[in-house]
Amino acid sequence: AARRAGRASARLVQGAQAMASALDGVLSDEQKVQSRLIVATLEERFYFALLYLYYQHPKNWPLTHKLFFGNLPFRLRWLISRSARKGALSALHGQGTGRRPVDEVVAINNKVIDDLADLLGDKPNFFDTPKLTTADVVAYAMLDRAIYPPIPFNPLGDHLKTKAN
Repeated sequence: AARRAGRASARLVQGAQAMASALDGVLSDEQKVQSRLIVATLEERFYFALLYLYYQHPKNWPLTHKLFFGNLPFRLRWLISRSARKGALSALHGQGTGRRPVDEVVAINNKVIDDLADLLGDKPNFFDTPKLTTADVVAYAMLDRAIYPPIPFNPLGDHLKTKAN
């Protein structure tokens, strides 16, 4: 089973690389580096801020619990949500975001939002290309999660809504 899982994981990685290659084919080598930096910032910093807000912040956990686990039968809901939250909190602690005060997490990631807005500027996408790139797709997906679904304590979503672009 472990070998099959490893092969499946390798196929997923290959598929993701092929998709990125197709999306980023229009970019110069320098733009591909910039795209990887944008994606890395979103995946390694902003993602954990969202996880923090959804799973760690006490004002948001009840809604997160209801949204993600509310349709499960009672015993499964309790077991799975508890396990998922424990895993999320462990990941947050290990990555470091979970050990920071909320104000610091918000300040760091509001700066990420500011930087992305500055990079985008008035262009239709990050690199002003005829089609979306990996950076555009990942940014849209991550930033969308900062707004939807609405959560009670959402300073990142509130900050994002102040941006014209």
